[in-house]
Amino acid sequence: MNPLRVAVFLPLLAAPLPAQDVTHVGSTGRVTTTDRAASLENPFESLDRIGRDHGFQNAGARELRPIPGGRARLLYTLSRSNEPGRIEEFAASRPSFRDRWLIEELRARHDGLDTPEIVDEARRRSRDGESSTLVTRRIEVTGRQESVDAAQRFLDAVVQENQKMVTAEVWIVRSNGSGTANGEARVALVDEKALERRLERLMDGRNDMVLAPKVTMLGGQSASLSVLNQVAYLKDFRFERVGNELIADPEVGTVHEGVLIDLVPILGPAGRTISIGAGVTIANLKRPIPEMALHVPPIDSIAAKAKASDDRRSVRLEKDGAAVSAPAGAGATSRVTIQLPEVAVTRWSSEEIRLGDGDEGFHVVGLVERDWDEAGKERLRSLEILVRISTLDPESLRSRFATLGEVLGYDADVRRAFARISGDHEPASFVGKDVLVFRADERVATGTVESVQGSLAVVAIEDGTPRSGDALGR
Repeated sequence: MNPLRVAVFLPLLAAPLPAQDVTHVGSTGRVTTTDRAASLENPFESLDRIGRDHGFQNAGARELRPIPGGRARLLYTLSRSNEPGRIEEFAASRPSFRDRWLIEELRARHDGLDTPEIVDEARRRSRDGESSTLVTRRIEVTGRQESVDAAQRFLDAVVQENQKMVTAEVWIVRSNGSGTANGEARVALVDEKALERRLERLMDGRNDMVLAPKVTMLGGQSASLSVLNQVAYLKDFRFERVGNELIADPEVGTVHEGVLIDLVPILGPAGRTISIGAGVTIANLKRPIPEMALHVPPIDSIAAKAKASDDRRSVRLEKDGAAVSAPAGAGATSRVTIQLPEVAVTRWSSEEIRLGDGDEGFHVVGLVERDWDEAGKERLRSLEILVRISTLDPESLRSRFATLGEVLGYDADVRRAFARISGDHEPASFVGKDVLVFRADERVATGTVESVQGSLAVVAIEDGTPRSGDALGR
């Protein structure tokens, strides 16, 4: 019994097609709309995202060498890894947001420097029949001695500052109304009051809340947040002859659609600024999924592959690349139907978004999500993304969470906060005790523990406004 496979190898499934891109460039980034994704089943992995950043956790080593004429050369380590595949990743990827940011900052701050460069080095070690590879990424700086010394101090300050943790709270909101595909994506910086006002407007019941996650990372590291939907479709068939019957076994594929957000925050020296690289990928599956009927000729036990004909309306048998005739008198043709998904992808990537004193986050408007009704008519819906950024020193975080716990939510009408007491403490012992609420190293509220049930506590807030994720201490 020889299984035969019927598959339609359209270019959409087999290889990237030349993209007909519509690009809108604004002062804050770029939006690219492509009707065909480079990878149908997972378009998020195939697109040029903002780059993977691994932070500054193995940074700081340096080599400083004098050069004749009062000049110097600095090789400053940014990251190291012995993970398999990192060599290929470095070689294939463009410089990450972290690396591009460092180069631009050095150029802007120090006139006496030559152009800084990113240098990758791979060292392979073998011992007792085993080998390992260490990949090191450095930034190379040359120039006048005093400028190189200043560049080293700047890099040391950035590495030290980015040992802090950065939290991003993200709201992805889909409008119930129609959107427009010919506008530019725009970014607005918002302080705390403006952020609260915009959030209140977005959640007034006229919009659909798509996602409201929170992610914490170290400075310089990239993080992704997503709301994805996996849609199964009828990809192709495998045919087997059992006795006098032809059995068609369907193969099911999976298409990913939804929204993916990439964020890379970098803290400037002394924490006075936070520079953010941001990217949004929106993938929408066209509905209803187009279908195609295939007529399969009679199949004997011959070892042949089934391929779509040139007109893509029928199937022919091939063996070693040559056409094979169906055996005479083997019976009538069979009819099967497969689905040919189409995915529309929109990608937005920002230039640097720089938060300064008083900036609580940023608001992206002008993004568009595509949808189709039952008749296949396209509809456009506006998509807005609101992001709140906060920082916290890991040592402060550990000490405060060890003291009491974390705020889970807040009811402003009754001025009650709900918190979880950490496992290091006896929750009942805090009833009646005064507590403080911290956010990013700042006290934002005070209150009294009113009651405790298990590890959950109700805190009567006396002043201030806590929110989910704040730290509870004494």
